[in-house]
Amino acid sequence: MTTNTDPLSDFHDDLIIMIITFLPFIDAYRLCMSKKKWYDRSLWLHCRSFELHEASFMLPDSRQYWFSIGRRTKVMYMKRIGRLKYFHFVNRAVRRLASEFLTKFSFRLYYSSNSYHQNIDKWIEIVLKKSVQELSLDFSDGDPVEPQPMLRNPQYVLPHFFYQQGMSVRVLNINSCGLGLCNFVNFIQLTSLALTRVRLFWAEIENIAHNCPFLETLSLVECYRIVKVEITLRTLGLRKLIVRHCQSLSLGIELWLPRLQYFEYAGKMVPFNMRGMDDLEEVVLDYRLDTRYSYNSEDIKSLFNPFADARILQVSTSALKVD
Repeated sequence: MTTNTDPLSDFHDDLIIMIITFLPFIDAYRLCMSKKKWYDRSLWLHCRSFELHEASFMLPDSRQYWFSIGRRTKVMYMKRIGRLKYFHFVNRAVRRLASEFLTKFSFRLYYSSNSYHQNIDKWIEIVLKKSVQELSLDFSDGDPVEPQPMLRNPQYVLPHFFYQQGMSVRVLNINSCGLGLCNFVNFIQLTSLALTRVRLFWAEIENIAHNCPFLETLSLVECYRIVKVEITLRTLGLRKLIVRHCQSLSLGIELWLPRLQYFEYAGKMVPFNMRGMDDLEEVVLDYRLDTRYSYNSEDIKSLFNPFADARILQVSTSALKVD
């Protein structure tokens, strides 16, 4: 008489599927790899939290920068192979996801070729139809071997249907991507929005503020073509605003947000116009090292007057000196 030394072999598939629905994608995949029958039945496709970045498919030697031309060429070749493997894996997995809805869908794929465009469109269409709640689309090169200016590279542009089917999205992160026909009118449940290295115009910020009434966190990092950040919608419940290293902000920042509690700014000195900030708790200002402010003490005082109601004020700069 033989005894079963593997207690997992007695688990019914339905129980394993229920466990998988609570696991991140990579953990669900590894769990199914431990039992051949689970892997053969693709139980890992029942995962509801898909989070996978291309770095997971690259060998350690491909994530290095070599000054030797021969080694640099080899590294770039290895990165292309790893990126291709990642692309094909995600393409197969997303098209076969078995869950009716997704809590999270997050991926990073450096968009270096327009040949990816139709497949990525299909991925986004699938996850939006599954009522995804947290969506992160990252097209940046997280480990650049030889960084290139962003505008010289092909850029993925969000398709029109993205804005039509975003009703379920609550958390949205977009990195190194074109917004296309930006219209957030259907993102009625959005509470957190992060835009990184995105071309952003004044009117698009206004569109976001007016169409996302439940927005609580807004982060703008390294966005460009943005001349001014103006949000003066008093009914908006925005509680956290981050603006870091955006270009060019020549017209400064104007805010009228009574519920704002945290404000963070990094970059060159720009004019601030802040009104009705009664709930402001913390302000973080991080000015660039090349910032110059050669005015007298009264002018410096006026520089910080907009934040007089904040309980915590952190300033990092080499521009201000006290004799």
